[in-house]
Amino acid sequence: MSIRGLSLKLGDYLSQLINEPGKAPVLAYGLELIIGESVKLLILILSAYLMGLLTPMLFFLSTAVPLRVLTGGQHCSSSFRCLITTLIFFSLLVFLSESLIGIISGNYLLLFALISSVIFVIIIEYFGPGYSINYKEHSGALTRKVKKHTYISITLWLLVLLIFMYLVNDLKLQSLFITSSSFGVLWQGFLVTPPGHLFIRAVDNGLLLAKVK
Repeated sequence: MSIRGLSLKLGDYLSQLINEPGKAPVLAYGLELIIGESVKLLILILSAYLMGLLTPMLFFLSTAVPLRVLTGGQHCSSSFRCLITTLIFFSLLVFLSESLIGIISGNYLLLFALISSVIFVIIIEYFGPGYSINYKEHSGALTRKVKKHTYISITLWLLVLLIFMYLVNDLKLQSLFITSSSFGVLWQGFLVTPPGHLFIRAVDNGLLLAKVK
């Protein structure tokens, strides 16, 4: 049974248990995210460890995952294709962040993070939050709440970067943390935009044509 199938069954069971059958799709969506993302995280971390990219992957996930939960975005049409897509592009971005060590340094690291956060905030203001069952049903007050929490999260991330640079003297680690986490912010922002939706759909369709279920 697929993760989606399991989530639908559990969502239906829980909705009957609380006597709110109309909540089944929302519960199933949440369960699919929890189960799917947990499996995905384990595979991503293991793969990054085997490739020697564990540290930058953890830094990348520290922003990409919380912002994904907050702002939603385009999904592949199956959990396995989503896993493959995530593994490929997360690994590429993490490898790129490691390649930038020494190229972006000092105050330019903070500038890179600041530019990334500004781009993300602009994207969320115009396009966010991305599609989810919850946001579709509560497009008014919930959307404003999500945006507010997102802006608070970005501000906290920038504060953490400053504290990290103050406490950690290792220039390589500073570069890894800032570039990797900034790429996590930018990637999630991209997924919320219309071009991001088209890109993920194209990848999803390509994997489908390649008979990846």
